[in-house]
Amino acid sequence: MPHALLWQAPMTQSKSIPELTERIYGSCAMANIQIRKYRDEDAEIVKELFTLGMSEHLQVLPGIRQMVIYMFNKYIETSLSKDLNNISETYLQQKDSCYWVAESDGRVVGTVACLPAESAPEFMELKRMSVRRSHRGMGIAKALCRIVADFTRERGFPAVILHTTVVQTDAQKLYEHMGYTKTREFVVPELAAKILNFKMFEYRLDLQQNKERD
Repeated sequence: MPHALLWQAPMTQSKSIPELTERIYGSCAMANIQIRKYRDEDAEIVKELFTLGMSEHLQVLPGIRQMVIYMFNKYIETSLSKDLNNISETYLQQKDSCYWVAESDGRVVGTVACLPAESAPEFMELKRMSVRRSHRGMGIAKALCRIVADFTRERGFPAVILHTTVVQTDAQKLYEHMGYTKTREFVVPELAAKILNFKMFEYRLDLQQNKERD
């Protein structure tokens, strides 16, 4: 019998959601996969997963490689010094925010977070999605997407938005499969990005219209 991804509801959030506790999200190809709320002892491995995940996208055309590396490295550095420097304060101690990790046999292999979008606070924003390369293709990313959607729906937000870059094609395919639609594209407001016409995409999942996908 295949093992299932389980979600444990956050216990410190202001609004309880017992109906989501230990909800089965689907079969997983690897045993002992569980999704739980972030703990402070996860800090270093979460930062490592984020850095490795972002670094994978640097395999681009040689002629523009150095400029893209510069942009991604700057983004990684900024992220590590901001929300990822204090995940508990940013995501667990704030209203309508949370950060989850996926574990395999006690090892953190995936992450996702959400909080009210800074640019559109009436929507929730999905952030920090990352799954270790060795554990992809097992349904972990889909389960993490569903957790964010359920969390958002329970808190009365009408939609989830997210941002990804033109080079993150696997992420784009995942989000589209999960029911997100591309709503906007824009050039990153950095000089190097403007020179390269390096674009960001905004996606949105409208929860009233969305039907959960396998």
